[in-house]
Amino acid sequence: MALLGQGGRPTEPAYGKFRYCQPPETVFGNPLTARFTVSRGPDTRVFGKFERDARGNTRLELWADPISKIPQVALLWSSQDRTDMVLDYQGRLLSVMKRPAALASDAWLFGELVPTWSNQRDRIGGYDARKVSLKTEGTRAEAARDAGECWIAESLMLVMRERFLRPDGSVQLWEITDVHQGPPELDVLAIPPGFRQSNP
Repeated sequence: MALLGQGGRPTEPAYGKFRYCQPPETVFGNPLTARFTVSRGPDTRVFGKFERDARGNTRLELWADPISKIPQVALLWSSQDRTDMVLDYQGRLLSVMKRPAALASDAWLFGELVPTWSNQRDRIGGYDARKVSLKTEGTRAEAARDAGECWIAESLMLVMRERFLRPDGSVQLWEITDVHQGPPELDVLAIPPGFRQSNP
């Protein structure tokens, strides 16, 4: 299954959005490594690893199968340079995009969905997680509808599970399968040799 489309961006068949619930842009002093899966039905699944260092830099790597040692794509965030980088391992391409400072946010983000923070809690992966219900924003043409929920481990600043109800009736599920607190083993912003920048 291809994970990249034109321009080095994740394709819609690979979900378009892997997760609607997003932590603040940069999380300082909370380094960790987490494994996760994203599924949409029994026949479509993506495997991934998320790493965050103490400076808030992040790396998210994606595989179409759990056996491959080399990811198909990696999404990097440099907090100091306010730069997103996309590594296409198949094409050996690097895309670099600067984020405007005006878009900086210290709050949790939920895309176009409307969140409702509840007091309901559960233990997921050994960590306390809080439920946030999600709804679409109603319009004159369409009433608001239930869009699922996510479970946030506030101590980790990490989404442990997210269930998104798509308009076609299918369910997209993001789920953390393992978490290790502490600095990642390698530099999360490392770019392997042999990559060429596609948008110099």
